[in-house]
Amino acid sequence: MVGGVTLHHADDPAALELAVQSLTLAVRRHLDARKRTDLLDAFASAAETVWWICAIDEQLNGGSTRNNTDYARARNDDEMGRYIPALRWLRNRHTHQLPITTDEDRTPFFPPPGADYVLHVGSGFTWRATQEIRTDPDHDHGSDAYHKLVAGMKTSIALARACDWLERATGHEIEYH
Repeated sequence: MVGGVTLHHADDPAALELAVQSLTLAVRRHLDARKRTDLLDAFASAAETVWWICAIDEQLNGGSTRNNTDYARARNDDEMGRYIPALRWLRNRHTHQLPITTDEDRTPFFPPPGADYVLHVGSGFTWRATQEIRTDPDHDHGSDAYHKLVAGMKTSIALARACDWLERATGHEIEYH
């Protein structure tokens, strides 16, 4: 039970466990790619992590992406769970458009003359701004959540928040740190 709601678990517990393990592996690859500052691997592993997050979420929601179920309401009311609809918008962009959705923070550590900061500790890899990810109005469901919660954020933070919800919702440990 999460947020006062008894959750529907996947019809096949073994498949859910396999999906959670696959999510954990994708997160690990992403965190490793970030440490190595490998932009291609960071992008690929972030997209895979988002895919697993959405796949598990849909199973917990009875195989649906509808937002009017008890599960979806509990998820969307949760501080961490609400990241999943924002990440679903990204998943849909990856699936239907093949955009580049991550970027590398290349702000120099030492500021150039006239800069308004003393030192900059880069965030590494971030999710791109909403307006930098092309979409059409018919397929724009969820862009508001993405813009509000995820755009410009470190990739690892948004993924960790979604994994936090899924860990509580599934009752399975997800190593996302």
